[in-house]
Amino acid sequence: MFYKWTSSPEAHTVAPRLKKYELMFNPNTPAAHFPDPIKLKVILDLSDPGAYLDALSVSVAYPKILSERAIRETLGFLGKSGRIITCDIPGAPMKYFAWIPTIFIDALDFERSTITKTAFVTTVRTAVLKKASVGDCDVFCIANLPFAGVFVSGRFAEVLAKISGIQLIPVSAV
Repeated sequence: MFYKWTSSPEAHTVAPRLKKYELMFNPNTPAAHFPDPIKLKVILDLSDPGAYLDALSVSVAYPKILSERAIRETLGFLGKSGRIITCDIPGAPMKYFAWIPTIFIDALDFERSTITKTAFVTTVRTAVLKKASVGDCDVFCIANLPFAGVFVSGRFAEVLAKISGIQLIPVSAV
């Protein structure tokens, strides 16, 4: 079983509102080529701070912003599939990190998936993955559509389910 890793509804309604985020690198550059140190600065609207969650929503796909606790829980998976960098969130009551994926697999079954295209954006409405292409990978993005989202295995989904601010949407695989 596979899942698409998205933000939970509470990440959009309870958590502090995102004003902007500044990636101190080109997000289209493969993570292996990022300069060190990499910095991500996230500016939140703290006028109504709400609850800080373990996962904050700043993007549909990535970077994924996770609390120090969430990073500790997921390090066995995320450490093998991406880069974890410091995330500066002025005024946040806890330390956050950003995860940037490094594994991109040609795993989307384009014939069975529902995809819409506009002049500027390609959106995967319903993803169907190719099991053989994924193999034993636990966390990955789609090679041809890197911003279509982050996909995870059932093994990793069990860990992610314990982290506030994350929603896992089941994805078919053939």
